[in-house]
Amino acid sequence: VSSSCATPDGTATFLDTTATTGTLTDGTLNAQLAIGNTTVQTSTGDITSDPAVVITGGTSSLTLTSGAAINLGGTFTGAALNLNFVSTLSLAANPVLTGVTTVTATGDGTSTIVGPNANTTWTLSGTPSLSFGSGTIGFSGVATLQGGSAVDTYTLGAASTANIKGGDGIDVLALATNTLTGSFAGEAAGGSISGIGSAVLTA
Repeated sequence: VSSSCATPDGTATFLDTTATTGTLTDGTLNAQLAIGNTTVQTSTGDITSDPAVVITGGTSSLTLTSGAAINLGGTFTGAALNLNFVSTLSLAANPVLTGVTTVTATGDGTSTIVGPNANTTWTLSGTPSLSFGSGTIGFSGVATLQGGSAVDTYTLGAASTANIKGGDGIDVLALATNTLTGSFAGEAAGGSISGIGSAVLTA
């Protein structure tokens, strides 16, 4: 069950405030909404929340489950925001998550997170997370970490198999003597590596 409301662009779809489950028929969230209870919304395709969307959860939680990608924008509040995706979770629209108690992102083991275009700290440990100016997201089931246009700092608290791509900013990989068996590419603006216990370089 989803609720729709016509807007100038004719594409608004927003969550039902009474149903606990529903389907986002067009995969788009671009209306203001206060959810009335714990809500689960699914889409077989992409789910996109417009940067202007405002989702007010109060003490409720919202789960978005996509069979493809989630492109997260807008402002969210509530007890929890759970993001389940297959291909990509994109934060490039710089969502505001400061009002959410807990945010979790779960991929399928080969998934990618595209970070926000803001200074971001990625912590790779037993409970990986990324933090930026407007929120912290814990994640799992993610193989590739793609930085945005600002400074991305990747700190290993344990060995990691992540594939790290720094994006357009000047990036930092802090190994803290831990082992990265994935890959690291500073990309456009390059980057630096610190905390190397030992290294083997191959041409």
